[in-house]
Amino acid sequence: MGPRYVLLCAANIATYFRAAADVAMALMRRAVEHLAAEKADIVIPDYSTTLGEMAKRLSAIAQGLVAIADKPAVQLTPEGLAGADRGGGGEIPRQR
Repeated sequence: MGPRYVLLCAANIATYFRAAADVAMALMRRAVEHLAAEKADIVIPDYSTTLGEMAKRLSAIAQGLVAIADKPAVQLTPEGLAGADRGGGGEIPRQR
């Protein structure tokens, strides 16, 4: 075994690892291309009709909450009720 044999072995090892790196890069490239193709195939549904219906319902709910908030009973507080019970002059508003 002389220096020439060692050089040939080193060259073979380098060639082997270079080929292995090329194969690994090819596999990675193919995997990334496949991922890009999968993403392009995704169909995003149109939610505009559903969102429109939700907006209508939320608007109706908001109007109902405004009507509830305008009721005098909602304005009552525990302190106000306690003052009215003791004759402290606190008046309980009547429902309209």
